[in-house]
Amino acid sequence: MRFKGLVWAGAFLAAAALPAVARAADVVTIGTAQPGTITNSAGSALAKVMKEKRNIEVRVQPFAGSGPLLALVQQGKLDLAIVNVFEMAQAMNGEPPFEGKAPDLRVVSSLFQSYVGFLVPKDSPIKTLPEIAGKNIPSGFSAAPIIEPMRKAIFANAGVTDAQVKLVPVPNSVRSADLMQQGRLDIAFLSIGSGKVNEVDAAMGGIRFLSMSDAPKDVEAMRKIMPQASVVALKAAPNLAGIADGTKVMGYDFVLVANKSAKPAMIKDAIDVLAQNRAELGAAVPQFKTATNAQMAGVPNMPYHPAALDALKALGAR
Repeated sequence: MRFKGLVWAGAFLAAAALPAVARAADVVTIGTAQPGTITNSAGSALAKVMKEKRNIEVRVQPFAGSGPLLALVQQGKLDLAIVNVFEMAQAMNGEPPFEGKAPDLRVVSSLFQSYVGFLVPKDSPIKTLPEIAGKNIPSGFSAAPIIEPMRKAIFANAGVTDAQVKLVPVPNSVRSADLMQQGRLDIAFLSIGSGKVNEVDAAMGGIRFLSMSDAPKDVEAMRKIMPQASVVALKAAPNLAGIADGTKVMGYDFVLVANKSAKPAMIKDAIDVLAQNRAELGAAVPQFKTATNAQMAGVPNMPYHPAALDALKALGAR
């Protein structure tokens, strides 16, 4: 926890040292991660469509990580930010720079979901998640620390403990896939639909994602570790290598975040644009096409902005 605290504290100091984000009174600012990331692509798509449909000027401000984004939203120097829900949860749980006080951060909407899971070679004898007991499993994820609690949450869902497997430290999910290809790991951990999945699928003559359990007790066990996670059943699709109809994986939201004092009109405009323009948004980020009004309103265990609740209720989403 000390390492994570230092990271957040550093993010807060970096945000404090930044000049106020330059903007006119009628310009909405959206903070995202750096260009090339899904959050930057999503922010750029939303900015473009808000200009086209509502004549609202939106300026996308990229940053190196979620810490500066959320600190600047807290300080009122950014209107909106796009982060994954686990990053939002870290802030809401009082991790630095919000230690000792409840942040003034609120969800505006879920934008779309992302999916992750464990995969094996197509011809692997491992057919179910509980069968990973005794196998070589990636762990640690030192360069991407948010993955380690994801791994533990999936283990909890499967009723598997760390003592039952052989944990192999890896820096990130891509390395876990490389080691599986080399035969040094029995399974890998990847984002479903990612380019690395397609690469491994082609190189190994096929892969399979292992299905999670959606039994209430198993979902509850997962949420004790990752309260904002869900178990989602996917359908087979040409762009989803390793997914058969009904494969259940971990889903989590990318969310649009504002300060609790953000102007209600801005919040309503953002929600209306998201709900009414999925085709246009999806042309830039395909995940937008899969979103629904109910999903926009359904981020688990997170506080929503009051104006967002009103707008989503008007859409019939709550």
